[in-house]
Amino acid sequence: MKMLQLIPGIGAVVGAYANYGLLEELGEAAVYGYRRRFFNQQSS
Repeated sequence: MKMLQLIPGIGAVVGAYANYGLLEELGEAAVYGYRRRFFNQQSS
């Protein structure tokens, strides 16, 4: 995958796909972290 990023047109597509996947995972982690904190505050 890293080698494909060296080719300008393909590199943009590969980079966008990698960023999208990363943002999707980070978004899920943020939601779960918020829920966890919210429920911890409710039980206190």
